[in-house]
Amino acid sequence: MALRRGLINRQPKGNAQSTTVRAAHGGMDGRVSLADYNPNVAIYTYNLIADEYGMKVRKGYAEYCIGLDRELNTLAGVKTLIPFVATTGNVVDDRLFAVTNEGIWNVTTYDSPALEITFTNRGGDSGNGVYTQYNTDAADTLIFYADPENGLFTYDQPTDTWAQSPDFTGLTASAVSSVSIHKQRIWLAKRNSGDAYYLDIGAISGTATKFQFGSQFKRGGRLVGIYNWTIDGGTGVDDYLVGISSAGDVIPYQGEDPEATGNGAWEQRGVYFVGDVIGGSKCASEFGGDLHILSSFGITPLSTLIRGEKLNVATQGIGAKTTFYLREDVRADPNGVGWGTAFLPSQGSVVISTPKRTNGVFLQYAYDVNRETFGWWRGVPAICFAEWRNKTYFGTLDGKVSTLDQELDDRRITPINPDNGLPVEFSTLFAFSDLDSSGRYKRGTMIRPDFVSQSPLAYQAKFAYDYAIVDFSTSVSQNDNESGIWDIAVWDNAIWGSQELKNRTKVIGSSGLGRTLAVALQGSAKSETYLMSYDIIWNTGGIL
Repeated sequence: MALRRGLINRQPKGNAQSTTVRAAHGGMDGRVSLADYNPNVAIYTYNLIADEYGMKVRKGYAEYCIGLDRELNTLAGVKTLIPFVATTGNVVDDRLFAVTNEGIWNVTTYDSPALEITFTNRGGDSGNGVYTQYNTDAADTLIFYADPENGLFTYDQPTDTWAQSPDFTGLTASAVSSVSIHKQRIWLAKRNSGDAYYLDIGAISGTATKFQFGSQFKRGGRLVGIYNWTIDGGTGVDDYLVGISSAGDVIPYQGEDPEATGNGAWEQRGVYFVGDVIGGSKCASEFGGDLHILSSFGITPLSTLIRGEKLNVATQGIGAKTTFYLREDVRADPNGVGWGTAFLPSQGSVVISTPKRTNGVFLQYAYDVNRETFGWWRGVPAICFAEWRNKTYFGTLDGKVSTLDQELDDRRITPINPDNGLPVEFSTLFAFSDLDSSGRYKRGTMIRPDFVSQSPLAYQAKFAYDYAIVDFSTSVSQNDNESGIWDIAVWDNAIWGSQELKNRTKVIGSSGLGRTLAVALQGSAKSETYLMSYDIIWNTGGIL
């Protein structure tokens, strides 16, 4: 068996130089200039996300429940997922619900979806709503769901049924656009107005008392939602109630009772501005001790506003690294279906979902909570996410619920066979460097990535020069790396070597010339895969 021809025992000649660079375990960062070399930061990275060991290919997805697209139109799709974990402690009482423009489906059993509620209004934001769970004094567990088209609905665990909520004194259930719980009170936003309503402590019916947010909205707009924000304001942990307008005014309140005076009085804690909000009632989500708000500016932690920091100098949290990119996506499609944020513990991530692009591509921002890094998920056809039973679920535009827990992408319920699914494709462009010889031209000659994977990989690499943001025009197939197999390959035509080595690392020739260079990498994986580092070899020339 011959050695790899031309690659073994070859010593660098002339001024050839080499180095090893660790994978960009800092992910992407919109604050870093292309000219500020930082080997820990990638210029872009799709489906290759910073991880404790290096960079890891994201999980693949599979169909979980299909057939929720009976009304085939542009308004269809699973827009909201509602996970429910029963207080009984018995998993048979757990439920997963999917909401489409048609109604609320029980999808707990993957092969038998059942339409529990049929909506009257099926246009606009039908199905694109919010929910909250509430435990009554009688130990009953309820789910409240609301969207701007159909109003408020209630799920009752003891009877395992959904129903339109009864009207309140002072407010009809069909006029409710959003629902929240704050200090044991149910708070409701009224459709197309600046008004909120609240019930008595512990009440699920009866009198709904009006509370006007609209008079405090300096820039007008309607009340899109009411949110509960848990914060340590300096005197201990407390819950703030936050109202947000469609025009971007954010108003937090602190106190025990909206009607109280003296000790525990209801106090407004300022009026802040974040730009026009996107995603409707899904514009804000609480995680990591903060309330993150999606708007035309990007994503803003409310703590940043409370501290008096300017939006454009945020130094921490998901908004610090993503806002530069996110603003462009908001500008391109501020009203599309699919905006929202979700905390997914099984992925260790907060995910910002965005609408399907005009070129048909789906893209999500995946922010690693522990490492405070982010990269893009590409090719996951999701318009909403939820976590249930330690697993990530998402809804699609074509009326499916899928899971993100596979090694392959697009696994179908049928047919069931070993080839059902596609490799997860990934690509990245690392940072540009002058390789400690500023102003001089370099010619990159070879690249050698180092992967750790449980199955054969397909990948290709090339150099980019002088800040050119390159991408590969075609994908690499799984067959591209399967030459050189004993008794199959042709002598003198194949590159010979062990299958184990070939799966993880190979030397790739490249060309080009420039004063700075970066490595662009693309590939596809069939199993859990990590990129650890890469070697590069180059020659240095003159200034001209």
